[in-house]
Amino acid sequence: MAARTGSTMQKVADSVGVSVSTVSRILNSSTFAKKKTRESVLAAVTNLGYQGRPRGLALKMDEAAVTRGKPLAHKQIMLFAPEQKFGGVDSPDWIFRDVVPTLHRVLREKGLHLLLASYHEDDAPDLSNLNAEQSCGVLWMADGHGQNQALLARIVSCAPVVVINDDSIWPPKACVIGNNRMVMFKAVEHLAGLGHRRIGYFDALPTAGKLSVHTRERIAELRQAIESFGLESNSDWIIMERFGINGHPQAVAKAMDHLTAMKSPPTALIAPLCYALQFLKEMRERNRCVPEDMSLLAIDNAAVAEMVEPALTVIDCNFRGCAETAVELLLEQTDPQKRSAKTVLVEPKLIVRRSTSAIAEAQSQ
Repeated sequence: MAARTGSTMQKVADSVGVSVSTVSRILNSSTFAKKKTRESVLAAVTNLGYQGRPRGLALKMDEAAVTRGKPLAHKQIMLFAPEQKFGGVDSPDWIFRDVVPTLHRVLREKGLHLLLASYHEDDAPDLSNLNAEQSCGVLWMADGHGQNQALLARIVSCAPVVVINDDSIWPPKACVIGNNRMVMFKAVEHLAGLGHRRIGYFDALPTAGKLSVHTRERIAELRQAIESFGLESNSDWIIMERFGINGHPQAVAKAMDHLTAMKSPPTALIAPLCYALQFLKEMRERNRCVPEDMSLLAIDNAAVAEMVEPALTVIDCNFRGCAETAVELLLEQTDPQKRSAKTVLVEPKLIVRRSTSAIAEAQSQ
């Protein structure tokens, strides 16, 4: 059937009532979708005459297999990520910014293919294509709260698995994680070297109020680093705020209210990149300057961190290195003689820009 003019993946998604990412995953022959959804998408593809290819990751497809809804007959690695991450593929989230492109590049060099799959607590996926002839295994992106362990256990029974960036859910299996101890140590070391003795930390509480694994680890490591460098310690300088109806801006605005009301506020603040960007905006709106009134250091690195004014000093968590290491570790797991339970820590990197500076005399009071 000839492709009809204007038939796009978006039209396929709209006709079925699913997201474009769901259509893309099904067209790439991922069987990790509900049977009814898969059938509806493939029917819409036929009815609309859609013959395009997904943008972004140019994964090779066996067109006959796609038409029949059957798994691909080549070696592949599947990346599982939380379902909510697929709702904003264009966001600066490190999974799509760093991990997915790196995996795609590394696997192509090895003659392998990358398939994306999301998971949700209600998922009942077909695991039939996770076999030695078709799959080298699964890379699992944890949701940070230790959920979906039943699904993970099912996958582990079918194929080798490496967990990326969370070793809390099933030690002592194979995991690759960013080194949160070094993240916070490097951040505190840099700020202490600039003369800061009052260092704060901000993170936002999710709606459910449960801190992620990484937030808990970072707070614990921050306290240890502050003690190691002999700095002042004050629990009020660790600020947690719930998301509001407007998301980050409302949480950061409340945090700024707390900081402004403090008699002796921190002279430097550490925050995840998405919140650090909002702090820059919030401080500007309150006629306060970074770093003159408060130095700001972000955890994570993206192009936007260098494009804002002032450019943000960051701790690059090296998620690209996590992805590269995860592939090597997964391929080891496919060889019974090399298989081992271990956690690999990937080292972060400090990148100094203009958002941090030596403490001013007025700040030290």
